[in-house]
Amino acid sequence: MNKTIKNKIFLLLLIWGVVNSLFGKNINLEVCFPEGINLERLSVYFDNGKLDKHITPVIKNNKWILTDSFFDRYATISFYYWRENDKGFVKGYKFWISEKPAKINFNPKLKSLDNPITESNTVNAISHYDLYKKKVDVDIQQARLQIDRFLYQNIDSFEIQPQKREIFQTMVDSLALVDLKMISIHPNDYYFLYYYFNYVVLVRNSISAKEKLEFFRNTFPNSLKLTQLGFNVENALKSQINSKKGSESPSFKVLDINKKEYSSSNLKGKYILLDFWASWCLPCLQLTPKIQELREKYPENKLEIISISLDTEFASFSRALKKTNTSFVHVFGNQEIVKNYAVGPIPQYILIDPSGKVIYNKEQEQDTNIVKLQNLLMNLIKVE
Repeated sequence: MNKTIKNKIFLLLLIWGVVNSLFGKNINLEVCFPEGINLERLSVYFDNGKLDKHITPVIKNNKWILTDSFFDRYATISFYYWRENDKGFVKGYKFWISEKPAKINFNPKLKSLDNPITESNTVNAISHYDLYKKKVDVDIQQARLQIDRFLYQNIDSFEIQPQKREIFQTMVDSLALVDLKMISIHPNDYYFLYYYFNYVVLVRNSISAKEKLEFFRNTFPNSLKLTQLGFNVENALKSQINSKKGSESPSFKVLDINKKEYSSSNLKGKYILLDFWASWCLPCLQLTPKIQELREKYPENKLEIISISLDTEFASFSRALKKTNTSFVHVFGNQEIVKNYAVGPIPQYILIDPSGKVIYNKEQEQDTNIVKLQNLLMNLIKVE
């Protein structure tokens, strides 16, 4: 194929990607829940390709209808059911939905169980779990299961037994390399672009953001790179590069919940701690008192703490604020700063020095209980 034809194909794909990104497609989904399901324990998220938002379903006669727009090959609908005692998520159940009218029927016989959404039958809805079991090598599935079990059993001891953290990270790093080999075999499959984004790009491993970006650009064809998911991968990796420790921090301008503006330019000259959290994130809420201690210890003319919520429902965000009773700057509904700082797992904390350079990134530091952050601030800011 000569260069002229290749350029024309690339241009057509680019136009298709831009048009699809701007105007989107329509989704029509019907969900049937078991009778008597506890809605207070149910969480539903809808990812339209550009935004993953929390939805409170309005259920009538055990049915819920979702009509919305999406901007990629598929929209993703996710269901979670909270455990009754420890308030932790049971495994999430995700489905891809296209433009075709779709149905998800959860087994009505499971209404008495702790998690009534474990079984379903579908029409034009593709189960992520079924895709994973079908497409991912069995050895990789088993390795990931071992990693999950190790994390569950040992995460509470990572701080006092760092060797366990090192073992865990070695397991993650080894699996990431195996993942890349598998993905390289299926570069034209949209599922493996999704897999790459969720299991490699958004996971902390020994592969640098620059290496991940190079792999993405060299492995996947333009037909996938120019999808909304492809744009998301590219932008996330660029943001990871810009927000890593030692980099100049991405500029930002946000409004707090009282409509007061804060920006990276007018805050220069003081340290800035960015706190990314959400009302549904238990580890975030557990660390909030420690962040409040920092607020009370260091004066605002030396340290500004800006808390950015990933919540998409203001009511949930507002309830969490009342419970935590904190006194730092709160920002709701700003997705741009979340994307620019490549926020993946939360809680995430980023410390910017007075010159605008990132000097601490919780994910990079693997600072589970923010001990490193506390010590760093103690050395940087002298309190009289």
